[in-house]
Amino acid sequence: MYRGTILELVPGDHVDLLLPSGTTRRFPSASVLNAGPATTPTAPEAPPAATSSTGTTTIGSASPSGVRLRVTAPRPGFTLLLQTDSAGIAGVGTLVIAAYERLCTAPCETVLPRGNHRFAVEDPRGTQEVTSRPVLVASEGTLRIARHSRRAARLGFAAGMLASLGVGTALTVYGARHKVCTDIPATGETECRVDWTYAGPGAGLLALGVGFAFGTGMMRDQHRVEFVADR
Repeated sequence: MYRGTILELVPGDHVDLLLPSGTTRRFPSASVLNAGPATTPTAPEAPPAATSSTGTTTIGSASPSGVRLRVTAPRPGFTLLLQTDSAGIAGVGTLVIAAYERLCTAPCETVLPRGNHRFAVEDPRGTQEVTSRPVLVASEGTLRIARHSRRAARLGFAAGMLASLGVGTALTVYGARHKVCTDIPATGETECRVDWTYAGPGAGLLALGVGFAFGTGMMRDQHRVEFVADR
């Protein structure tokens, strides 16, 4: 599954998609099943956003269905994006292309209709990240861009990597040096080979350590959008 921002949509030709990693991919329009509202529950269709000089973005009206929301972030410079459309692509797997509209850069205020919304977050460096869960906006409150630390998972993977590589190296070296020799009566010679009793498990642990190293690199911190209602 792919998620990202539609950069260009040319009917009958192609769709250019900006992935969260920052890379751009092109998909032929012949494989587009449909393009329209997202398949997950989203807010009713609303007029285009209008941004005022005070940093408030309005999607719809503040009353009766729209609510005013504050947007906060771990530090200034984070931009909140709202998913507005999606397109389905048929192929070997399932492809979902989503279009996002910039709301505002925190700290700021915005107005959204009540209901479920999907968001993306753009950090001060311009890197976009799609949040995994829809957010239910039920009343006035705060949309909080929060950082979800995966430090514990990274430490666990790193410990597994070090243990696997250390033990695997020791077993592999021992197996390579500890030869298993067999006498050949016909020739009177002695044939020696690597002791795979140790070298085999050692090689397996080395491969496991490489897997742990890859997992450690993938365990990056993530950002979430949380709704906190006013009391």
